[in-house]
Amino acid sequence: WDDMNGKLGAQLIMKRVLLAASSGEPLNVDDFVFASKFGVHIQPIQYLNKLADRDVPWDDRMRTLDELAANLGSNPLFNNVLAKGNIPDLLCGWATQLNDENRSVQNKAIEQLPAVFNSALEFGDKQIAVAHTEELLDNLFKVLDDPKAAQNHAVARDAIDKVVNQVIDLKDPDAVLYVTGVLSEKCDLENVTSAPARAYALDQIQKIMFPAQNGSIDMQPLPTPGSANREWLDIAAK
Repeated sequence: WDDMNGKLGAQLIMKRVLLAASSGEPLNVDDFVFASKFGVHIQPIQYLNKLADRDVPWDDRMRTLDELAANLGSNPLFNNVLAKGNIPDLLCGWATQLNDENRSVQNKAIEQLPAVFNSALEFGDKQIAVAHTEELLDNLFKVLDDPKAAQNHAVARDAIDKVVNQVIDLKDPDAVLYVTGVLSEKCDLENVTSAPARAYALDQIQKIMFPAQNGSIDMQPLPTPGSANREWLDIAAK
């Protein structure tokens, strides 16, 4: 690969550009050259399969969580993990680890989730990442609803707060509306039995509907009918 700057290297890069264009995936040429020169290639499947399978030994899954959290968004060798086709497996696999019975695995997955989700938003695909907040929030609230996981309740609340904030920061009404719908389901006794967990879901909805109140909710006046905030309120009230 010393000839990456020569004719052979140019032809190889052009080939990869054309392949990326045909598949609809972006190609960072600098990252490709870096990986090619060092002869190192990361196969996303080797990580994603471990996330999706609880039968993989817990310590192996812990190492996988650590490697992904440490490298996504910062190490170009891991960029392909954030390709559009891999984001669903990444986030769904991470959601699986949130409910692991091993509390150490669960704790690590919860703590690292906000950073991984942010990488999926920033370096992957925002629309796909937001679409998988349902699985992430579902399992985080399952943690809050599980008295046996009490040791991880605080970190789960923190992760929920950060994920919701990250979606709010997108300033995308459709994305915020989607997450509000997910949160509204957590206010239902049929879905979440823990009263404190349901109250926390309501806190998150109130944060979305009344961003200027900073936790001090003045219910009058209500958002104007037809506004985005009123639509969120109507969803929460169902």
